Amino acid sequence: MLKELRQKIFGKEKKKLLTLTGGGARGLAHIGVIEVLQEEGWIPDLVCGTSMGAVVGAVYSLFGDADILRPKLQEAMESEYLRQFKFSRVAPIAGNGKSPIGDSRTNLLQLINFTRFEAGQGDFASANLMRILKLLLGDATFDDINIPFISIATDLYSGKTVDLKKGKLADAVLASSSIPGVFKPVEWDDMLLVDGCVIGNTIVPDQNTRNDYKILAVDVNPLPRCSEYLKSNLNVFLRADQISNYYLNQFNLNVADIVIKPELNQVHWTDFKNVDELIKAGRIAAEKYFKDRSFESNYLERLSAKIQFCEEYGLENYEYHNNK
Repeated sequence: MLKELRQKIFGKEKKKLLTLTGGGARGLAHIGVIEVLQEEGWIPDLVCGTSMGAVVGAVYSLFGDADILRPKLQEAMESEYLRQFKFSRVAPIAGNGKSPIGDSRTNLLQLINFTRFEAGQGDFASANLMRILKLLLGDATFDDINIPFISIATDLYSGKTVDLKKGKLADAVLASSSIPGVFKPVEWDDMLLVDGCVIGNTIVPDQNTRNDYKILAVDVNPLPRCSEYLKSNLNVFLRADQISNYYLNQFNLNVADIVIKPELNQVHWTDFKNVDELIKAGRIAAEKYFKDRSFESNYLERLSAKIQFCEEYGLENYEYHNNK
């Protein structure tokens, strides 16, 4: 079986697609992964990003150099623009160190306060996010990029994902990063766009594109650990929602041939302070896949699992098993 798969896969070299998931601060781990990919000579032919993955992916694609990522993102994370978001209003939702959920009453009040502060002041949150994106990307357009890039958003009208690949990079990334209820939806042609994570955190373009590329996904969204703090209906609801979102993302990861998952279990999505530690986590995870030829082995393992997945669900049109 493995021999047959190897002949199918490596008989013809495919182009490389790098897809970066959202995850707030956890998305900074993408930087470490990309640094290792570049060091190992794995340069993507196409980059796709959702939410924070779109932020990192856009900067990488624009400059075409992983070494630019760390200083550029570090500058943005230390900027006054980021501090103005007042993440302390929502960070306690991560709990008190014993549970990622914490006290339900505190959770609800602080989430309301955060969304009231961000969304209640008109365009403040979106304008502030745009300032950060301008700091990172300037007025660059998709015509200026060194590596083809797609920013993925969700259209509220059609309920479908949208691949953004024209116009200004900052505008496209803003649409992909606009968390519903916090940032103002972005009007784009006849669409109303919000965060791409609404539909799924691991999204790649159309079926033909999937068939043409070897897909490497970087997943920065672990299932948070939970212990005894499920004593209220709200906490039960929040935990159920965490589980639902996690397994939806795992389902979507079946499009990937290779998946790299940095260890980020204790990192809340608002914790932008420990940039170096997050980048380090990404580097450690990526290095594991290049050690002792495990990168190729992981690809074969993922492909075998996808074949089984397609057969079990009767997804003949997926065509993942028709790698020629």
